[in-house]
Amino acid sequence: MDDYEIIDSKLIIHNTSLEALDLSRTPVTDISALAGCTALQALHLSGTLVTDLSALAACKSLEWLDLSYTPVTDISMVPSTCIIYR
Repeated sequence: MDDYEIIDSKLIIHNTSLEALDLSRTPVTDISALAGCTALQALHLSGTLVTDLSALAACKSLEWLDLSYTPVTDISMVPSTCIIYR
């Protein structure tokens, strides 16, 4: 997504069939819109300024989460079966 601009993350709020999303190296700071993405299996947040992962508590299908180069410290809300890359 290097050459794309994220306009409004709320555009994905109703996409319950979304399975993978790569937001790496984008200016995203808020992923609360992902709470409705219950089919999400892979999420890449590398190089973002996201700090709050509470929206991911509803993402029970999440299998892969890339948090490299992020300021995230609390991962307690991430499903325990999820592989987290830091």
